[in-house]
Amino acid sequence: MFILIYPYKDTQAQDFMSAEENCGGLCLLGIQPGKTRVGETMKQLQTHAWVRDLRQDASGNGYSTISWEWSGNQPAVIDPTRQGRITFYWVDEDIIRLEESIIETITIYTKIPHYSLQEWLGETEGGAATSRPDGKLGYSVLYDIEGGILNLYAEMRCPFSLIDYWNTKTRITLSIGRSNSEFVQLTELSHSCKIQFK
Repeated sequence: MFILIYPYKDTQAQDFMSAEENCGGLCLLGIQPGKTRVGETMKQLQTHAWVRDLRQDASGNGYSTISWEWSGNQPAVIDPTRQGRITFYWVDEDIIRLEESIIETITIYTKIPHYSLQEWLGETEGGAATSRPDGKLGYSVLYDIEGGILNLYAEMRCPFSLIDYWNTKTRITLSIGRSNSEFVQLTELSHSCKIQFK
């Protein structure tokens, strides 16, 4: 006798990504990489009910970040143990004012199962599977969206297990650019683990 195990229908992915301040998946917390500027971002986060302990690290030498803790008022699907994070590039006040720099990425760690977001968003042609130094397998599913890329990222143990995948939570990153890597099917992840340990 065979029993088919399949995860339950999960609507939290759709509810979260479709929320007004997440712009249907085109932005997070009202911030859209490639469009929103640092000044706007800081104002938005300083008054946001989900955010506390907002920090900006911009020394003027290139790679810069904005990060924050969660206030306790955030949706239950957000992982409160992991900081929210934004990156942008800023070199010199003489070239462009800090407040006018454009946001490049925004990242939020969630409790949403990876399969649930992928199921809601549908098929895509972009993605990657990478071996990590800690022995885990990193799996990205990429979607080209308006103005950039939506990256659904998960980490799993090797050897790969489908049940393990169904329990894997998603790190959501919006970034500028377009995807150029080929989608990796779930059925190919076991092979990625084997390559890792050769």
